[in-house]
Amino acid sequence: MGGSRRTGFDQSDEACWRNIKRAGPFDLIFVNAGICEFDPESEYQINYDIVNINFMGVYYALRNLPKLLTPNGTCWVTSSSCAYNSSVDHPLYAASKTAACELVKSFAKLYNGKYKVNAILPGFVATNLGGQQGSIPRELLEAVPLKRAMTPYEAAENLFKLSSIDYLNGALIIVDGGEHI
Repeated sequence: MGGSRRTGFDQSDEACWRNIKRAGPFDLIFVNAGICEFDPESEYQINYDIVNINFMGVYYALRNLPKLLTPNGTCWVTSSSCAYNSSVDHPLYAASKTAACELVKSFAKLYNGKYKVNAILPGFVATNLGGQQGSIPRELLEAVPLKRAMTPYEAAENLFKLSSIDYLNGALIIVDGGEHI
């Protein structure tokens, strides 16, 4: 990779895909999106948004890889450790992230090595999705052997290190501070 170009857009919006296709092809793509909310007053809309962003956005990205990636390019999808651990409090979020993992495996098999597709399953990350690290309830962090959330910098660093491994395809990599054990 000679240089890097970054762009951001709403991956669940079909019109955005038409625009991003003009900017490619790329050697490496990160598909990073997720919402996890609960509001009993507007439950239908939030549930729709969770599925649309966490699942359909990933589907659109993976479906469009031949137009976005160079041959032998790699796509990393951000899932969640909830795909491995389940979630009593947020079952739709966990199901959408599990579905994203299934898409990763299916598309890795479909592209048969022409494009590599993998997923990272992070645990708690101190972002506005999970709140700032101080606002993640201490009892949740107590279940993590490292007793803390991952910083956004650590999440990005882990993903870039994993991206340098050329022999990964269809992999689901858990990076959760040991929460899954």
